[in-house]
Amino acid sequence: MSEHEHSVFSDKQFAQVEAYVHDIQRLVGLGNWKLHVTNHAPDKQDAYAQSDIGEVGMDCYLSFAQDFLELDPTQQRETILHEMMHMWLQHLFGDYELSLSHDAAVLLRRQAERVVDGLACAMAPLLPLPKWT
Repeated sequence: MSEHEHSVFSDKQFAQVEAYVHDIQRLVGLGNWKLHVTNHAPDKQDAYAQSDIGEVGMDCYLSFAQDFLELDPTQQRETILHEMMHMWLQHLFGDYELSLSHDAAVLLRRQAERVVDGLACAMAPLLPLPKWT
């Protein structure tokens, strides 16, 4: 099987998504992060996108679901921004979660999702919409 059989996007779509993601990355002050846009679906089956933040340094892999491009541009922008807000929260929480009990870590992740959603919702209208062709 070729790599393209498992790809989420065509080569043209991938180039457009990757360029847009890096534009938004710079606009929200995350230009110092090494952000890798992947062309395979997230591990989470119910997610439109997923950010996987490396354990060391400021390194993140961003993947998208097959149906991401079916979202309207407003939802696409907010989804991308949501994943980037996880990168910002990594600065705040870092490895603290590892020192917490299981229940406290679950609560921290739940609260972090609420914060990420709120920030993405508030900031998204300030950013340009994607223009896919």
